[in-house]
Amino acid sequence: MVFFFVMAGSALTLVILLLCLADREFRFAGKILGWWSVFALGYTALTIALSLLLPQKVVNPGQSYCIDSWCIGVQKVNKATLNQDVVYHPCIWSTSAAGVSG
Repeated sequence: MVFFFVMAGSALTLVILLLCLADREFRFAGKILGWWSVFALGYTALTIALSLLLPQKVVNPGQSYCIDSWCIGVQKVNKATLNQDVVYHPCIWSTSAAGVSG
């Protein structure tokens, strides 16, 4: 939900910025772009910090993880070696209460 508001706010900011540029109000457009940049960097930093600090959910094959109306599950995981690296290829599924699946 927060992501939607961030994207909607960014789109609105872009429209206002373009209108300011069309009216040749370059200083005001620069201030808007500066404040948007600060907000975007703060949002990105907060998102990265939270993803590193919060515990990760591990879903084993055969299990599913649900949040709100969406569920994601792991059917199987294929393990392959590529040079000296190990590569995992998960086979996943997702469903929603709306009946959309993939």
